[in-house]
Amino acid sequence: MDLNSNVQNIKGVGPARAKQLSKLDIYTIKDVLFYFPRDYLDMSPLTFKQGAEDKTGAFPCVVTGRAATTKTNSGLYITKVPVSDGQNKGYAVFFNQPFIERSFYPHQKLILIGKIRKNFGTYEISAPEWIKFEEIKRGEKLEKIRPIYPLTKGVSQNFLRSIVKNALEVVSSIEDTLPEDIIKEYNLLSLKEAIKNIHFPQSFNMLEKARQRFVFEELLLFQLSAGLSRYCVKAEKRKNMYKNLELTPFLSSLPFSLTSGQKKVLEEIVEDLRSKNVMSRLVQGDVGSGKTIIACAALYLAAKNGLQGAMMAPTEILADQHYNTLKKFLKPHGVNVEILKGGLAGKERKKILSQLKNGSIDVLVGTCYFRRRCDV
Repeated sequence: MDLNSNVQNIKGVGPARAKQLSKLDIYTIKDVLFYFPRDYLDMSPLTFKQGAEDKTGAFPCVVTGRAATTKTNSGLYITKVPVSDGQNKGYAVFFNQPFIERSFYPHQKLILIGKIRKNFGTYEISAPEWIKFEEIKRGEKLEKIRPIYPLTKGVSQNFLRSIVKNALEVVSSIEDTLPEDIIKEYNLLSLKEAIKNIHFPQSFNMLEKARQRFVFEELLLFQLSAGLSRYCVKAEKRKNMYKNLELTPFLSSLPFSLTSGQKKVLEEIVEDLRSKNVMSRLVQGDVGSGKTIIACAALYLAAKNGLQGAMMAPTEILADQHYNTLKKFLKPHGVNVEILKGGLAGKERKKILSQLKNGSIDVLVGTCYFRRRCDV
């Protein structure tokens, strides 16, 4: 069956279920297969003593008696199912589900899945999931690792696990998105194997291999996209040519000397601006490494070549800091720096936009928000 087929083609999904799944952005079989778990539960069997209050575990046990329900003064129904792990006694505890009494009977074998704690010396597993041994199909193996999915109202873990299994059964083949030679060279799982093991891993080692496959693919696509973007930028010819690339007046006015690393980056920027191609450059560094002064030097060159420059910041606080820094270093060289932010009155904002349009502002500092609102 085609991956883009409607989710209702999966066994167990009707119109009502499809509507619930749409809240998780699941509309097709492909959406189901690529709806990855958020966590995993190690299903290695534990005794009550081996369990921890802060960690979900799987506890094989036997029901030792009839379930009983009591009602508290506040109206809360508490149902307790007596169980034993063969060494210790305890209870599976359910809240406001008195009907659940009928789900259990003495000598029944279960796996309870939940967090265990001691309450007045007695082991209790509150609101656990359960697996009944009697309901396990002949030849079916219990999961060694249980996937845990993000949920929405009306959609349970068991339902999601069920439809993922059914989706894997109805899809005859999954075309790989990576070339075969890449898969072999980097020892990656095929896409089909990666999907199987991201949902129902054979082992934690296979789970890690599935993750590696998807991380590799994501990073590869990102690199290819970035490479294509760089290729397109390099192919684009510069409309505004730089004739004056002299930085000595600016650098000599600074109250400090640039580091060797800063000088190297500036030299590369100057070479980019001397080229006929459009510059696309990322300057990366720790806080305090001097990224702002590098940007300031580039804006200085733009202004000295009769062009305008802009520095965008994610917040107004950061925009204010950049504005004060740029004004301090650029104003002595006749470079007019202004700032555009949300706190400005409408009249002041219009004035700045008008000055920006007529070219009297050389450098504008603002936030990303105002880039969208004002086309700055």
